[in-house]
Amino acid sequence: MSTQAKTTQIVKVKTTGSTMADSCICYLCQKEISSTSSARNNHKWDNHDGWRRRIFPLKCQWCDIKPMITRKDLAKHLLSRCEAVLRLRFPLSCPFCDAVKERGREVR
Repeated sequence: MSTQAKTTQIVKVKTTGSTMADSCICYLCQKEISSTSSARNNHKWDNHDGWRRRIFPLKCQWCDIKPMITRKDLAKHLLSRCEAVLRLRFPLSCPFCDAVKERGREVR
């Protein structure tokens, strides 16, 4: 199956009366996009994670940034850049854990 055939499966052509319009509507997100094959491909890969055909774009759920292109970009964002996730993490040094570690050293 060619890439164009895969792309057209998620897009339906919008018609106005008896004439064909220059735009398509995506089955997954109901957004209107240009009817050119490159625009459909870009929309599919950018907004629906390519062949996975996600309904919602691949993006961080805690902050308002543009959708990620790949899972690797999302993983990098969540591990290092997302301030909301960094706030949710526990601090590296916990007074209770340090006390437990010190007690463990004393016991040895």
